[in-house]
Amino acid sequence: MTKAGIKAFAPATITNLCVGYGVLGCAVEHTGVEILIREGQKPGLTIENITGAFGKVLKETEMNVAGLAALKLLNDLGQTQNTLEMDIHYKMPINKGMGSAAASAAGAVFAVSEFLKAGLSKQELLSYAVASLREITGSAHLHHLIPSLMGGLTICNPATHILYKKLHTPAGIYMVLISPENETPKIDFDGTLNTRLTFDKTTAQQAALGSFITAMYTTDIPLLNECMSDYIVEPYISEILPDFNELKKIAKEENAPGFGITGRGPAMFALCDNSLKAENIGKKAEMYFANTKRKAKCNISKINLQGTVLF
Repeated sequence: MTKAGIKAFAPATITNLCVGYGVLGCAVEHTGVEILIREGQKPGLTIENITGAFGKVLKETEMNVAGLAALKLLNDLGQTQNTLEMDIHYKMPINKGMGSAAASAAGAVFAVSEFLKAGLSKQELLSYAVASLREITGSAHLHHLIPSLMGGLTICNPATHILYKKLHTPAGIYMVLISPENETPKIDFDGTLNTRLTFDKTTAQQAALGSFITAMYTTDIPLLNECMSDYIVEPYISEILPDFNELKKIAKEENAPGFGITGRGPAMFALCDNSLKAENIGKKAEMYFANTKRKAKCNISKINLQGTVLF
């Protein structure tokens, strides 16, 4: 391995997908986190450079989700005295509900494992990223972490990182990821949702999730159009998230099967059954923000089936 080191890319993710709050997620193309690992100058792991975070990510190794995940892996490998340096480059908006923390943890453990030729599978690396995220953020963010590391569309059990499944993805599915550039606070709605949940809403949401999985496996676009309703989160989101209702209107005018919030927002997504719909929604969303004298980044892609990879 040369001193230039190696670089891994871990993709951003879209989660919830209307019907699976906290359990569904998919990786996207073109946007994510780059992790560079190379030989360092002093024993241990040092984070040398962070770009694209605008001061919102700590550089201290043990206080950084990427750094801590890598340290946990190095400890188990008995390699804590190796001289390693890490650069973290955010090629995605952070703190927008797109899984920037999960992607950095995924990229870090993958890059370190590859650099040291440890021969570990992604499944084996998963636990180190989980442990770091839980320690620093208080949550494993599995619906972000698993698709970022493994790729594809996934469903997970938040109670354990062992139980997850990659779901079938029809070839014509495109995602539009819309991230407002203005400072919009992340939404903390768990407590509020607990007071709003009813038996009828929970039952309807379970039916929607089952129908969504069926539609994806059978490429049943009419069923996909019918089932992508959020009975739990959206009624609250639409009250407090600026632009949600207008952007959903744009998506529905283009007959997108689904539109919703990813993570805790404020980023939003549209799920489309062809690229033309996705391109039209992206253009109209950018025009909408321009007309309100604001900016938003729109990423259009297929679902990323590879997950974290080496450059």
